[in-house]
Amino acid sequence: MPDAKPNPAEKRIFTRYELDVRIIVTGTREEKKMEWRGQTIDISEGGVAAVLSAELAKGEVIALEFKLPRRTEPIRTRAVVRHRESFRYGLEFLGLSKEQREIIRAAARLLRPAA
Repeated sequence: MPDAKPNPAEKRIFTRYELDVRIIVTGTREEKKMEWRGQTIDISEGGVAAVLSAELAKGEVIALEFKLPRRTEPIRTRAVVRHRESFRYGLEFLGLSKEQREIIRAAARLLRPAA
């Protein structure tokens, strides 16, 4: 019997929560600042999954901006592209402040765990 394929969710450090909000991604192309808009799929303390109409490369560092439920101020942080499948991206947060991490934890209490 062949080995079962490992479930990626079993390897996760942080629980993911459903989050459907707009996201703005900023990067650089040919020394020119570019901005793309998309939609989040889920979030954790470690990162966010989003659908973007962008061509981002694995390992690329970008800036993110998005709002969480019951918050007026957006989260602004940097992230690295960890994976891509078509237009779906897995983005790992870089350098979240202690306050930002706590804001994400508080928002997670209002969200459903992602499947």
